[in-house]
Amino acid sequence: ATNFANFTPQEAQGRGIFVSPPANCDVCHRTHLQILDRPRNNGLDATTIDAGVGGVTGVAQDDAVFKAPSLRNVELRAPYMHDGRFGSLEEVVAFYNNGVQNHPNLDQVLRGRNGQPRRLNLDAEEQAALVAFLRTLTDTAFVTDPKFADPFVAGNGAESTATPTPTATVTPTPTATAT
Repeated sequence: ATNFANFTPQEAQGRGIFVSPPANCDVCHRTHLQILDRPRNNGLDATTIDAGVGGVTGVAQDDAVFKAPSLRNVELRAPYMHDGRFGSLEEVVAFYNNGVQNHPNLDQVLRGRNGQPRRLNLDAEEQAALVAFLRTLTDTAFVTDPKFADPFVAGNGAESTATPTPTATVTPTPTATAT
């Protein structure tokens, strides 16, 4: 096991919740395998409101299916979910704790043995611990390092004195159509 001696007891508790039953959040949020993970329905709604992948594929089993994001710097990326419905990590954790809806395409990871949406049933302390752990995934040194600042935002110390080069305009070439 990896030593997380730099974590507070609350953060360590949250990490345990993240990687263990009943939460097992890492099943969908494995950053090192993120590019290999498949899109999933996480039960935001009981019926399809946003088709997600299904809107592209036209396959009913893909309706309301979305890619789970990496959680790197998650604290800085509110609002959350594909539609921005949650404004805080606390709201996200509360949703997974007892708000997952029984959509027909709900991923099996979020279904209990009885086929119904899983409920984590975390108490307030456990929910706070999970949020505390999620906040440890924010790299404040990285996000405040001037080397990685947007060079086009005034005040970042990276402004160029050169005149910006205009972008080229591309005019589409008409395509022949069959008659």
